[in-house]
Amino acid sequence: IGAYESSFAASLSLSKAVTPTASVEKGGVVTYTLVISNSGDANGFSVTLTDTLPVSVTFGGWIVQPDGAIHSGGQITWTGTVTRSTSITLTFRASHTGDYSESVTNTGFYSHTSGGGSDYATFTLVDPPDVTIGVAPSGVDEDGAVNLTYTFTRTGATTAPLTVSFDVGGTAVFATDYSHQSGADSFNVGNGTVTIPANS
Repeated sequence: IGAYESSFAASLSLSKAVTPTASVEKGGVVTYTLVISNSGDANGFSVTLTDTLPVSVTFGGWIVQPDGAIHSGGQITWTGTVTRSTSITLTFRASHTGDYSESVTNTGFYSHTSGGGSDYATFTLVDPPDVTIGVAPSGVDEDGAVNLTYTFTRTGATTAPLTVSFDVGGTAVFATDYSHQSGADSFNVGNGTVTIPANS
């Protein structure tokens, strides 16, 4: 009777993806998917998956939550068995909390007695919007019937509301020579704010 050694073994790999990958609005929502696969001919026991979210996103809820998957304190973890020739999928939403024009990379890791590995996914943010201001007419008579109308125009990212701060200057005296009529959120001596609605 001869002895032999079994060559059966688990063969694990991890893939990570994010959608969308580009032109994400500031404060927008992305979807992360992690898939840990076992292409080997033996079950992978006690596999651990860890995904620590970057500082620019917060967890937004599960879409696919397999048994053993939890979120706590900005970290996704899963521990379990990946049977041979199968895979485990985790999918969740995350909300962006950072700034315009940045690139956000999120990396997942797995570990097993046979070894470990990682994969990452990156999304990029839209550039900040541009705001221009115009006035019509270019001048009015003192105590005349015609008012000045200031128009704020935004280009670029428009899907979220935008609050614009502006300065007020000149030799005229507020509340004596002129006053705010309508349209601005605030209008005081020297400054004010106006909100441009979403999709405008």
